[in-house]
Amino acid sequence: MEKTLFIASALAVLMPTGFCLSCYQCTINEQYKCVGAYKLCAKKEVCFTAFATTAQSGPFVVGRICATANKCDQSFSYLINGQKATISTSCCKTNKCKPAPQVKKNALKCPFCVADESGSCIADQTYECTGPEDKCFSYYSAGPRKQLLARGCASSNICNTPLKNTIVPPVYQNGKAICEDEESDQTDDAGDEDDSR
Repeated sequence: MEKTLFIASALAVLMPTGFCLSCYQCTINEQYKCVGAYKLCAKKEVCFTAFATTAQSGPFVVGRICATANKCDQSFSYLINGQKATISTSCCKTNKCKPAPQVKKNALKCPFCVADESGSCIADQTYECTGPEDKCFSYYSAGPRKQLLARGCASSNICNTPLKNTIVPPVYQNGKAICEDEESDQTDDAGDEDDSR
């Protein structure tokens, strides 16, 4: 069930596209297979793949579609049940190509946390970031009193920008991800400090 919910979050980035690259298009099924067919893309679209990685498995393909280049090279790592999970995208620009996942660890390390039932998000875990992830993010709830809800790794192209229609899971799309180049000593009260500026 947990894996199914995680995949559903990753699938949110796969938006319908028009029909001149020929790209493989598929969506993961109940057997966790991505089976589809080659289709012609619209002009200026590239071959796009969304990947998911958990502590137990991956990276595995969530879906392949034609997409615009602004959806490429997005990556977002966060905690699910205390373990790191990553949703990422990759693209290629040749006929019938299949993008490969970007899983190599980079030099960046970020603190991770997710708000518990009391509302606290204490970053007591640190993980290495991978692929295009070049920022540490702090995710705040929407509304007048910003509350720190999660921390982790992100690519800069999803930082400090509206999160809808990005690789970020739907549960995180209503707030704001504030990004930094490296880990800081930020606490779960940091959101209120930002509000006063």
